[in-house]
Amino acid sequence: MWPTVFDLASSKKRIGEIETEQQATNFWQDRERAQRLTQELAELKKETDEMLRLEQDLHDQRELLEMARAESDTKALKDVHQDIDRIEESLAAREKQLRFDGPHDKADAIITIQAGAGGTDAQDWAQMLERMYLRYAERRSWPTTIVNRSLGETAGIKRVTFSVAGKYAFGTLRREHGVHRLVRQSPFNSDSLRQTSFARVEIIPKLAEQELPENFVDTFHKNYLTLNAAKNNAEVSSHFEVKHVKSYENATLSELKAILSEEKIAAGISAGVMAGAE
Repeated sequence: MWPTVFDLASSKKRIGEIETEQQATNFWQDRERAQRLTQELAELKKETDEMLRLEQDLHDQRELLEMARAESDTKALKDVHQDIDRIEESLAAREKQLRFDGPHDKADAIITIQAGAGGTDAQDWAQMLERMYLRYAERRSWPTTIVNRSLGETAGIKRVTFSVAGKYAFGTLRREHGVHRLVRQSPFNSDSLRQTSFARVEIIPKLAEQELPENFVDTFHKNYLTLNAAKNNAEVSSHFEVKHVKSYENATLSELKAILSEEKIAAGISAGVMAGAE
């Protein structure tokens, strides 16, 4: 049976399990795990309270509707219908979350935009996409952090990587993954010729530290030189290196160093790449 966002029984059971764990004397010995469980508990309680409230609202409106009909109260009927419309909107919003059934859909997202064929026009197109995603995140009140950014020689960008923090950020944005094409009269051509430009958008989940394999960051650093050599067609033996190099085959040495300068972000990117490849 497919899980749904309306599975109140499972949510209540999970709330009970976490609250039982919180009563243990050693609960805060592992602070990261304790914080993760506390956050999960808060989200579960919020969702459960909201669904119980909607359920109660429906029950109340049903009774009011019967009373209004019995008394032929036109004004009361109008008010009830307005309240029912409001409840339907809330339920519709909740139903949209049914799409987010992937293992990492609730995670933050990491977006990489790489200019493709098309020269300056492609770099300008890549910057347009960057602006579009950043503005979309801003409208959703999702904080963004630039990891690295490489400017084009004339205009636009060659490559940019940034994180987007927000519930269901990855689930919402993941369908943008792929090659994006723009056809237009080039503003960078004196003859205003028709130009086709390409840019690749890669979207992966940013995994929390507790989701990373043991000693992941150490392994990442240990294999740095091998990774950089591998992207230049050197032989790669380990499963980890193959998956990582596959995603960064076009990365420059300076870009790899920029990513490595932020260990937690680097770990999140790398683990996200591996999770997305599985």
